Amino acid sequence: MAQARVGIDVGGTFTDAVLVDSDNRLHIGKVASTPSDISVGFVRGLDVLEERSGIAAGELTYLAHGTTVATNAIVQRRLARSGLITNDGFRDLLEIGTQQRAHIYDLWTPEQPAVISREHCHGVRGRIAPDGSELQPLSEDDVRAAAAALREAGAESVAVVLLFSFLNPAHERRVRRILAAELPGVPVTLSCEVAPEIREYLRASTTALNASLLPLVGSYLGRLAEVVAARGVAVPVHLMCSNGGLAAARAAAELPVALATSGPAAGVIGAARLGALAGESDLLTFDMGGTTADVAVVIDGRPEVRHSGVLNGHPVNLSQLDVLCVGAGGGSLARVDEFGALLVGPQSAGASPARRRTGAAASTRRSPTPMRCSARSASRGRSAATSPSTPRPHAPPCSARSPDRSACRSRTPPGRSCGWPTPIWPPRCAWSPSPGAMTRAGWPWSRSAARARCTAVRSPRSWTYRACSSRRTPA
Repeated sequence: MAQARVGIDVGGTFTDAVLVDSDNRLHIGKVASTPSDISVGFVRGLDVLEERSGIAAGELTYLAHGTTVATNAIVQRRLARSGLITNDGFRDLLEIGTQQRAHIYDLWTPEQPAVISREHCHGVRGRIAPDGSELQPLSEDDVRAAAAALREAGAESVAVVLLFSFLNPAHERRVRRILAAELPGVPVTLSCEVAPEIREYLRASTTALNASLLPLVGSYLGRLAEVVAARGVAVPVHLMCSNGGLAAARAAAELPVALATSGPAAGVIGAARLGALAGESDLLTFDMGGTTADVAVVIDGRPEVRHSGVLNGHPVNLSQLDVLCVGAGGGSLARVDEFGALLVGPQSAGASPARRRTGAAASTRRSPTPMRCSARSASRGRSAATSPSTPRPHAPPCSARSPDRSACRSRTPPGRSCGWPTPIWPPRCAWSPSPGAMTRAGWPWSRSAARARCTAVRSPRSWTYRACSSRRTPA
């Protein structure tokens, strides 16, 4: 049988597929991802490869899969509703954390909320000693009461984190058996299987993330196995893991947190290989996607590895490539926060933003909320000869952005804006006719919406200028 190796990477916006045949010829396909059912985009990528290479899906000899499903779910906090069962008195374990502040001198920026909210955390009596012996028997009545509360709350998964379970997992395994009877069909994650190491908060955070990803990733891999088998693919699907290795789909479905940087890790491995072919052993890799931008370092031809990391503010105690994922991709959405500052991400338009017929955008499938690619598209009209020190012209008049387009056009004088946000670069003060007055807001809001003035204010989130005004609304 001829060799035909396939790799498919499913991102939040696009799905990329590559096939290498027995003659080392490369066939590439790119299709839009399908957020409603991610496996559909996977199959479409296979169809494109089959059409371009002439090799049927049943003839494949190897199939590898990288995915950003877990990455995007963590960055955008689109996680399952999960519950936590821990020792009595340790209910606030996730809320307290290590008591270390991410921004020690910043009194305004709120901390990241816990993966599992406090009302879904329950303590049960029972204790394992530091030497692994049993100090207090497990209270099965407490476990059943916690299961009833989680059933009432509609929990989709449960994390179990008991003290010193990495020395003696008997209590955690007994809790799982009780939950299997009380909550049939609800997946359960044990900390003794996910991160059997000392330090209960790091272990609890890793276990809670795994439990919150189980319904999403598990259902996705289940559907993927079905559709791949229906297409006649005889080889198993291998998932790219955060540590740069591969895992069978069944193992990956049980430990989805190991896929947290699956797609970015595959990019780093590929960049290291290309660097070796080019004779470069020290690299800085940059992977821009639709939802995240990922950066990593390769030293002496080997990607940097860390044995613990942080994902969107939550510790993960697993080996992984040292990849920094920032929620500022090409499709990241822009908004003005309560301080009047312009924020980008981590929410993304993804692969299926709502269509909009007006305004600047990078494609025909447009989002009603401004994206990074929209601002980039609007900035392309600038003259290449204009230097950074030269004052920029005002933004061109926007297309009618009022809900009532005809009314907006009738009220808008020729050559003037109707007042709805138009992406401009560089950002200027929304209340001053001078493009030199800077603000993070950067969107030309209607001057009649509020009487305000531009002032140089030290924003609690930045040392840049911002517009200080009353509540501002589009005209």
